[in-house]
Amino acid sequence: MIEIGKVLKAQGIKGELKVSVSTEYKDLFCDIKEIFIDNKSYKIINSRENKFIFIKLEGVDDRNGAEAFHSKSISIPKEYLPDLKEHEYYFEDIINSEVYLDDTLIGRLVDIGQYGAADVHTIKTLDNKYIRYPFLKILIKNIDIKSKKICYHKDKFEQVSVMDDV
Repeated sequence: MIEIGKVLKAQGIKGELKVSVSTEYKDLFCDIKEIFIDNKSYKIINSRENKFIFIKLEGVDDRNGAEAFHSKSISIPKEYLPDLKEHEYYFEDIINSEVYLDDTLIGRLVDIGQYGAADVHTIKTLDNKYIRYPFLKILIKNIDIKSKKICYHKDKFEQVSVMDDV
């Protein structure tokens, strides 16, 4: 199962849910017809987008029913995700990957943030420090999803990365 969002609150009096969705899945969310909350399947009767996603689930007919879902994570089977083009990756495919600069292991990818023009990746280094950098195509030497390894061009990486005191 892949987590794609979280229920923020009940919306209105007819059982609708206000959902925060990872921007990675925002376009997908209104196309799916079934979600999982606490490993239980729920059919989506209706969905709409207006800054957030609002969904109506079968069997949730009033505000009291909707409030039971407050702060719950929403998941779907990975098979529901559309196929990606070459050189596209879902966060789950690369998070926790070992990160190399040329042939030298420097740490593990621990976080991906979405703040605008480029995703910001965070590496936890072997000496427990953090490095943040924009995920840019020019940095990439190779990404091996099966082996969970990312290799960057060292010279380009050092130009855009920032050591963080997190």
